[in-house]
Amino acid sequence: MHSQLITLMLVSGLVDGQDVDHQFSTRVTLDGIQTLSASYIFEAIRVEGDLEVDKINNVSVLDLILKYGSQHQVISGEKVLHGGIHIAGDILAATVNGLDFMELNRTLVRVDQNAIIEAAVVTALHLQV
Repeated sequence: MHSQLITLMLVSGLVDGQDVDHQFSTRVTLDGIQTLSASYIFEAIRVEGDLEVDKINNVSVLDLILKYGSQHQVISGEKVLHGGIHIAGDILAATVNGLDFMELNRTLVRVDQNAIIEAAVVTALHLQV
């Protein structure tokens, strides 16, 4: 038996009882823009371009704190930073450790400015005035 390659096949009826026109018109294509509304499971997939998802492993993408790349992230809830923190930019905070920084700026005693201290001062060491 000798096989022959057919370069073009047109089907106007059914193939094994299936409407080929309907199957092909509703298929997921390899390229092009499509909105997919069903659930899909792939053993492996490579996406070229931007993949837009709401959740990854049931974690909302909007709930991820990013090291860089996002201009403004609102972080709420109590966070304990044992390793310290370095801010390379501005901080917008009402208070830090309960201190109002606008008030602190006005009342802080500085090494390069005269100050009148209106409360009693007790020193544990010798103080030279």
